[in-house]
Amino acid sequence: MLLQSIPTAFADQHKKFLRQVSLELKTDKPGRSWDVKIKKMSEKWYIADGWSEFATDNQLLQINLLIFRIAGESALHVFIFRNSSCLEDPSAPPPTSADDDGGSISAKTLQFVRELKEYHYSDLRMDIPKPFALGSGIAPNSDVKLEDARGRLWPVTITDPNMRMFAITRGWIKFLRDNNFEVGTFLLFESVPNSGNVIKVLPVENEAGKKMVARAGKGGFIK
Repeated sequence: MLLQSIPTAFADQHKKFLRQVSLELKTDKPGRSWDVKIKKMSEKWYIADGWSEFATDNQLLQINLLIFRIAGESALHVFIFRNSSCLEDPSAPPPTSADDDGGSISAKTLQFVRELKEYHYSDLRMDIPKPFALGSGIAPNSDVKLEDARGRLWPVTITDPNMRMFAITRGWIKFLRDNNFEVGTFLLFESVPNSGNVIKVLPVENEAGKKMVARAGKGGFIK
């Protein structure tokens, strides 16, 4: 039987959720889901029954990176990353569409990854790679919302103080404190296509985060 271990940090934070035993896995494939069983063995949690079918149907390889996000009372959304570090999104609309200014706004999911440093607290800001901001259609001095793994939203302001790098400023520290994110935590930021003003922020396990940072471009932007 093929098993998928559940990261310890996730399991420790969501024990009540995992104790449901029966869960549903979802991906970005519309209309598809997989029923699985959760088992605890030798103090570790695993996705057991049903994982083999999920892995086969989604053509998972050992080198794939998976990120799990709670998506309801008894469901997990699985984000699948291929070799290119890009999120697989088979349901995504065509890659670009024209905006009112004649520019180009990406309709696909854009991402960047960062390891939290002391200055992300002391400077009261998180810089955003310019390709992410422009591709997502985020305008300077605009109000957006950060969405956590449980779907909660925090209003923040995007500013461009030096005309070179966009940044999350007002509301950023409250978001960090409310989620108990500490220095050294890896965070994956994702644009939400067609939402207009929502950025998902997902914590990533240390080893996976280091690999993503190593493969990312300038500013942590994932091409």
